[in-house]
Amino acid sequence: MPTKPKVMDLEHIVREVAAKTQGTIKDTSKVVDALLEVLADNLQKGHTVHLADFGTLTIPPQKVSEE
Repeated sequence: MPTKPKVMDLEHIVREVAAKTQGTIKDTSKVVDALLEVLADNLQKGHTVHLADFGTLTIPPQKVSEE
């Protein structure tokens, strides 16, 4: 019996979501890609993303270097 990967990459996420939702890999991939794009866009704008029962995503402020 093959073991599950210890690190999930995007392909594994898409496959598992497709299996849970009985969707196609192609359609699920579009949805997952769109979700990641929305998350990244909002994080880049400095927004905090809160996903109930999962966690909160933020990008910490960058230190300004003194020159």
